[in-house]
Amino acid sequence: MPVAACRSACSRAVRQLPMLAVALMLASLMADGSASAQTADPLDAAFAAMMRQPGDADATLAYAREAAARGQTRAAIAALERLLRINPRLDNIRLELRLAASGGRIAGGRRRLCA
Repeated sequence: MPVAACRSACSRAVRQLPMLAVALMLASLMADGSASAQTADPLDAAFAAMMRQPGDADATLAYAREAAARGQTRAAIAALERLLRINPRLDNIRLELRLAASGGRIAGGRRRLCA
């Protein structure tokens, strides 16, 4: 195998490692039964749904809203930013991101992210 082809194959494998690591973690959790579809914790269920379908905007938004409702603003912000990378024209997601980043305050008043 030529050196350039070997480097290319190695580079592709390295780029796929994070995705493979997440898939292996989810597979091990599913084998233990702690991340099944009937999980008692809605946040865990939303996270599992988001990871099963990474391109599904609805699953990502559901996770972001659940995380925000529990006060996990960093997780909510990360999920909302991910949605904006997929489709930067979603103004409603920009608003929710602004709300999450500001702690839910609009014009001096308190406002819930999941209203």
